[in-house]
This record gives sequence, C-alpha cells and structure tokens, in this order.
Amino acid sequence: LQLWLVNLEQSAMILQVVVLGCLVVGAKSEEEWMECKYTDVCSSANQYECFEPEISGCNSVTIANLNVGDQGAKVVADQLINNKDIKKLYLLYAKIGSEGAIALGKAIKNHPTLQTLWLDGNSIGPDGAESIAEALSGNKVLEVLGLSSCKIGSAGGRTLAAALKSNDSLTSLSIGGNGMRQESEKQIISKVEENKKRKQDAEIEEARQKYLAEAKKHEEL
Repeated sequence: LQLWLVNLEQSAMILQVVVLGCLVVGAKSEEEWMECKYTDVCSSANQYECFEPEISGCNSVTIANLNVGDQGAKVVADQLINNKDIKKLYLLYAKIGSEGAIALGKAIKNHPTLQTLWLDGNSIGPDGAESIAEALSGNKVLEVLGLSSCKIGSAGGRTLAAALKSNDSLTSLSIGGNGMRQESEKQIISKVEENKKRKQDAEIEEARQKYLAEAKKHEEL
C-alpha cells in the first residue's frame, strides 16, 4: 500500500482521494487506502499543517509540501523501525530540521527493507547530515538517497564523503544546492558511481551464471 500526503496548493499531482486537503491513495484500489491508517493527518485544512502520519503497513510513503517538522519526523522514525515492509520514503519540503533528521538517521541505519529515502528541501543542516552519514556507513540496503537543498554545508559534505567510503549499496544520491566544497562533491559522486558500476557488474555476472546453468541443463537432456 502507498500513503500520499500532499499540499494541494503546491502540488500538480493527480489526486484520487482527498481528506482535509491531503491526499491518501491506496496502491491497488481506492477502497484499500483505508488500510493505510493515519493519525492527525491535517490539523488545519486551510494551513495544510501535517504532523503525525501513520505509515504502518505501507510499502511506499510520500509526504510533500506539508509541515511535518521535527516532531512529525520523529513519529515517522519511530514507526519506520517497526515497519519491515516499507521500501520507499519521500519526505519532501516537509520543514524537517536537524533533530528530525537525526531521528530518521538512527531509524534507517540497520533497516532491512528501505531502499529509497528522499529528504530534499528540508533544512537538516550539518548535524542532520552527520546522522544520515553515520547511518550510511552501516547500511547495506539503501540504494537511493535525496539530499538536495538541505543546507548541509561544507562540514556536512565532508562527513558524507567520509561515511560513503564504507558504503557499497548507495547507487544514486542527489546533493545539489547544499553549499558543499567541490572536493567533497567529487568524492561523493565518485564513490556512488563506483557502487553503481559494481552493482551493474554483479548483475551482469549473475545473468551470465544463470545463462550458463540453463545451457548446461539443456546439454544434459
């Protein structure tokens, strides 16, 4: 199931089900969106304030242009730890600061299923970036990470670059608009490209081995 919470005034997305100015969409049918529960989705339809979304049971969550804030991010982080089905989490321009990012970093460090995390447009700063970086150093599942326009700065850039040296899973990372030093950006991009190539080579080798195994079976018939 998928959960979408989107500010209607700031989004051009096609809407299926509208609840107090927010969008909640089920992945299979309009009826099934009810199974993706939510708590205090929006406290104000006019101001589009969004605080404590319920993500349990969802494998993809998108929250965009809403005031999730640090408190809401902590709620999401707590739920993320116990959600073993989720693969994609998008928290875009959700007014999340360093405290929220620190909580999310702790939640994703050893998460067994989360493959995509986008935090673009949140002011997580260097402290938030440090927490995400620490999570990356031990994470073996996350493949896609969005950190554009997060006010990470040069210190956060150095931290990310250092953490990625021990990460082999991340194959896509957006880091634009953060005021990083060029040297850190080059190191980050180089490591992510290295991971991407390694993954592609592994997939090619896996396909080759599968082909050889199938060919051997046919020869034995």
